[in-house]
Amino acid sequence: MGRLDHEGIGQRLRAVRDITRLRNREITLLLGTKKSAISETMSGRCGVGLEKLERLAEALGISLAWPLDGKGRAPGVRALRTAAE
Repeated sequence: MGRLDHEGIGQRLRAVRDITRLRNREITLLLGTKKSAISETMSGRCGVGLEKLERLAEALGISLAWPLDGKGRAPGVRALRTAAE
């Protein structure tokens, strides 16, 4: 099995954050993790666990594959509505 592209995952998670206008604090509440862990994940310095990534994808209405490899359902209208609720 290949290595995960932590930098790419971080870039895509930042895109979700920007599209949904979520703050890192709100993401930490969604994932139940520390703000520093979110910052490190979004910068590509460390990875995020699959379980937390699944919860984030579900909450934002995106596919789990999209943060991992850029394929699948990307953030869009549903993600924007979810973030606004």
